[in-house]
Amino acid sequence: MPAPVDSELRFLVVDDSPSVRHILRNYLRAFGYTQVLEAPDGLKAYELIKNRHIDFVICDWVMPGMSGLDLLRRLRARPETRGLPFIMITGEKNEAAVAEACEAQVDAYLVKPFTAQALQEKIEGLLAARRRPSPIDQALEEGERLVAQGRAQDALERYRQALSLNPRSPRTLYAMGLAHEALDQTEQALECYRQAVELSPRFVKAHDRAAALLTRLGRPDEAETHLRQAIRTSPRQARRHLALGRALLAQGKRKEAAAVLEGALRRAGDDAELAREVGELFLAAGLYDQAAQAFQGSLDIDPRVVHVYNRLGIVYRRQGKPEQAIEAYQRALAIAPQDENLHFNLAVAHLEAGHKDQALRMVERALELNPDFAEAKALQAHLRRESHPAPREQAKA
Repeated sequence: MPAPVDSELRFLVVDDSPSVRHILRNYLRAFGYTQVLEAPDGLKAYELIKNRHIDFVICDWVMPGMSGLDLLRRLRARPETRGLPFIMITGEKNEAAVAEACEAQVDAYLVKPFTAQALQEKIEGLLAARRRPSPIDQALEEGERLVAQGRAQDALERYRQALSLNPRSPRTLYAMGLAHEALDQTEQALECYRQAVELSPRFVKAHDRAAALLTRLGRPDEAETHLRQAIRTSPRQARRHLALGRALLAQGKRKEAAAVLEGALRRAGDDAELAREVGELFLAAGLYDQAAQAFQGSLDIDPRVVHVYNRLGIVYRRQGKPEQAIEAYQRALAIAPQDENLHFNLAVAHLEAGHKDQALRMVERALELNPDFAEAKALQAHLRRESHPAPREQAKA
């Protein structure tokens, strides 16, 4: 016999289509849920959730402003909303989309078109699991709480109890890996992640954690193996491509790395920081054309970041394009006119372009801002010698 409906539960329906929100509201009322709020996009939903108590979210994936997936990620990142039940509704049927939603810890997934019965079964199944969590779920929840409290050793003991209930639980092994990491027990953590992915080769979070540890340990070839497996399962995550590109560069595989990092850029969306990180990798590898493209892409997303203009200027100078470097530094100075380093870099670019008078003015401005700027003093002395060369000695008879 199904459990009685708790009519006081407050649902939030998120969809940019008013007609879809109306249909979902009617479905919920027919199931017995009368407390239903609505939001037309992820951003408004997020603000509403921060200010109102919500018990359950039913959300479309594709919406303007903030997508359902981005909303889910934000909610999972906040301790207050990490456990909020979340059903994703989408028209996407491919495995990559499903993997991406699962990776973001969606509770359930419905593909359009769906029936009222399918929605009701998903809701009731999730609520039943919340009312009667399994012993393993209880152990994992308690262990996570202990790790957050700085009691990772106690968490490990709890996880060992959970593993005795099911020795082949990838989730428990993954949690044990996180606890070992918290205790700086790197090899034990790696072994837990290795066992987790042996039991579940598509467990992308375990692959990611193993790859991150292996990268820190200077084992990029092993990190590459984990990252490639994770990408095969969930190929749309841009930062995973970034990590793979970094691992390939560490092995000297520049051509492969460039292709992977260009893929990361294509997937970056509006992530200006990711584009900047890609640019830094290209710059360090001497791939200047690609670095310029990445830094410019970052600035297209967020044109207010002075540091990125500075890095773009360095790329142009290394390419032998001082005029373009000058333009980049000038754009940065329009944002941060009191930055002595920008004035110095602009002076160097002017010098490389053959503009000695402008270079001297810029370096003198840098010294006005910071009289102890040693590199600027040296450049100023050099420019003054160039402007006023010492008279040649007359030849002796």
